[in-house]
Amino acid sequence: MCYNFDLETTYMNYPTKVKRCPICKQGWVQIVKEISSGQIYLCCSECDAEWADPSTINENNCLQFNTYGEYIVVSPDEIKAKSWGKYVLEEFLKRIHNGDDGLIRKVEINNMKEAIIIVSVMDFENSQSWINVKFTANNLKEFKIVQKQNFSNVVLSSGIKFKEIDGFCFLDFDPYSDEIDTVDDFRRSEVYVCCDEICFDILPYSE
Repeated sequence: MCYNFDLETTYMNYPTKVKRCPICKQGWVQIVKEISSGQIYLCCSECDAEWADPSTINENNCLQFNTYGEYIVVSPDEIKAKSWGKYVLEEFLKRIHNGDDGLIRKVEINNMKEAIIIVSVMDFENSQSWINVKFTANNLKEFKIVQKQNFSNVVLSSGIKFKEIDGFCFLDFDPYSDEIDTVDDFRRSEVYVCCDEICFDILPYSE
């Protein structure tokens, strides 16, 4: 799993955030890297609470205060190496309310190995303004696109669902149910991809 971002963009104030802080209830827990050691960990943007692993972020599992020193934001490649990208994507999908009532602008399949799906969705952390999001599925394992390629203005009436199953990433743009848990659930979709890696880019809105 990976993602791409521009640190100057207004769309991503905390590009590596994974969860609202359970300690102060105000800041964002983000993936960072200690400058002195190069250690990658998680730190709240407000209260500086720290965690060692994104799967254990709660009030009871935070590290001793100031376990780590000054930090910088990590790169997508560093997050990919830790296999923590899915936590960033899951939090981003919450930010856009899973793309509910957004639009699929474009679907492109390249050499049966890569799928690019561009959607327009509302950014609920940016005054509900519209943005475009480009999802790239790398090393495709399977997919279903019932509509014609390069179609546009298809409504995401049931939003977008993501799940990692047996080490593969499933992304569904037409879930048949609110509860999507198994491979067979995804295969009932009209538009889904299964791949080794999913990247997403946040783009300015355009039709």
